[in-house]
Amino acid sequence: MRSLLICMSSFLATSLFAQPGPIRGTQSVVKAFAQADLVCYCVVESVSVLSEQKVGPNGKTATHRQALATVSVKQAYNKDVPPGTLVYVAFEDEIPVTSASLPSVTEFETALMFLSLSTPSTYRFADPFLGATRFSSIPVQHGGRGLLELQAALTGILRQGNRDDVSSALQLLQGFDQFTPETLTVLDSLRSSSNPETALASIAVLIKAKQPGNVQELASYLGAHDISRPPGAVLSLGAELNQLNNVDDLGALESLTSSDILSIKLGAMTAIRNIRSVRSVPTLIKRLDDPNKDIQYLAVIALAEIFQKNDEYAPNMGLFDQNPGHYTEIWKAWWKQERQNFSN
Repeated sequence: MRSLLICMSSFLATSLFAQPGPIRGTQSVVKAFAQADLVCYCVVESVSVLSEQKVGPNGKTATHRQALATVSVKQAYNKDVPPGTLVYVAFEDEIPVTSASLPSVTEFETALMFLSLSTPSTYRFADPFLGATRFSSIPVQHGGRGLLELQAALTGILRQGNRDDVSSALQLLQGFDQFTPETLTVLDSLRSSSNPETALASIAVLIKAKQPGNVQELASYLGAHDISRPPGAVLSLGAELNQLNNVDDLGALESLTSSDILSIKLGAMTAIRNIRSVRSVPTLIKRLDDPNKDIQYLAVIALAEIFQKNDEYAPNMGLFDQNPGHYTEIWKAWWKQERQNFSN
């Protein structure tokens, strides 16, 4: 099930020096926060290039650099570091920058940084994907530290930030495990935004927070808006749908299986498989004719799990890939025979 693994597990972004990264918005901020020696909102005072070289396979070239940034702390979230404290951050980067490049910073920019000590006087980025997230500004919090203060700062960006800052804040918020009432209230106000990236990213966080009604909200939003060019948020939305198992969401999930957006369809189909309800059988039978082979396989395996069938009713992915029609026809024949009994 190649595209399922692609859509749900990676962003499919590659570069000369970096491996594919996870879907933006699905990285655990909680884990990164716990592992970092310093989490701070910082301004880059200067960047010194220590070395650089031209490299590149197959005729492609890029500049690989080693650099040292002097960074001024504006606010620290996990330890007592006074504002204005200077720290040094060693990093490697590449030019041109790609979506899969390692984290890097440039002179005078401000960013949220997750840093780990590499020597007594030098830090490195603590996470290859969350190491540095650029923001034009982050509201300063007073009177405390920790994940709650960081969440409050990101929520403040949602209220007053520009579009790019709001997008980055929403991606980071999705990496939290728990949410304050204040954060949920602000997210709720954004889920009907006319900007699809903002609306869908907000709904993704609300779905992760297990807020009732937001799967239906997603279905309604997609039904009311022509999203001919799906924003990046649909990938993280698919990943959140993928985790659902609440039968109360079944109706909305079933409607999402006819979405034109593959990541949404994959997430909804996986959630239906998680729920294992006989109510979903008519929808699963329809998806046996889906143009996407991975959706067909999810329909086959979900039906097999609902009715606890084995052998040809429940092929592994390798067997299914060899002859999808054989297995979908087995279930269509079963449906033709059992449909009357099922409806009774």
